[in-house]
Amino acid sequence: MIDVSLRQELLNKRLSITCGFRNLYDVTNLNSLAGGGGAHSGGGSSGTPVGMGTSVFSKLTFNFK
Repeated sequence: MIDVSLRQELLNKRLSITCGFRNLYDVTNLNSLAGGGGAHSGGGSSGTPVGMGTSVFSKLTFNFK
């Protein structure tokens, strides 16, 4: 899971724009060897859910100095 964001400041650092991605590798399940009978048992489990997939975000900030 990797998060990436870029930030740009404008208008003498009074306006800030941030855009980015969360969970860039789109990890949604985590496979584990514990609890399923071992690595060679073929347990058929799809793994433990750990994330919702990739999401995009943006943020606009204005500083009233």
